[in-house]
Amino acid sequence: MNRFMKLAIGEAQEGIRAGHGGPFGCVIVKDGVIVGRGHNEVVKRMAYEIHCKNCGKKLLSYEKYQKKYKSPLASCKKCGTEYIDPRCHELAAEGIPEAEFSIKSDIVLLVIGALICWRGYYLFGMRMLGTPDSMQFLMPSVILLLGIGMIIAAIVDMIRISTGSKRRKYERLSEESRLRMEDESYVQKLKELEYLK
Repeated sequence: MNRFMKLAIGEAQEGIRAGHGGPFGCVIVKDGVIVGRGHNEVVKRMAYEIHCKNCGKKLLSYEKYQKKYKSPLASCKKCGTEYIDPRCHELAAEGIPEAEFSIKSDIVLLVIGALICWRGYYLFGMRMLGTPDSMQFLMPSVILLLGIGMIIAAIVDMIRISTGSKRRKYERLSEESRLRMEDESYVQKLKELEYLK
């Protein structure tokens, strides 16, 4: 095994030890000189944890893009210390996200779903080597169902946008948020926890 491959394996092991993700490492070499190196960091970049400032209990773990539209104020179940849940957003303070009413992402989802369906349908005629005869239909079926699910999700969201039911939902959530924001003690807690300025 050459020294560059050993370095790539070392990068993968470092990523595992650090808890950054799966066992994938890389060393980029040009003319015998290392020009880059790295390892999988999917967990490091995407997942976040919040711990209680008072007792240290893990409060939640979340992905960067998770969003909920409700009160961001929460409290530790162990000691009762209040904290801001970063997944939650007050629509009265931040406004209704207009990007939620664009069908561009739904069209992209629809096209990807159609391509996945096509691939699943195409695989029905293929013989997968090393796979038992009883399992030959399983992978194409799963792929086809995944594509169909994506298409249905895109169509349902486009219908909700065009009929206005999605906007009505956000207006209802915004009204609930406005009522919460009328409470001065609630607003003061949000300011103390630096949610509002």
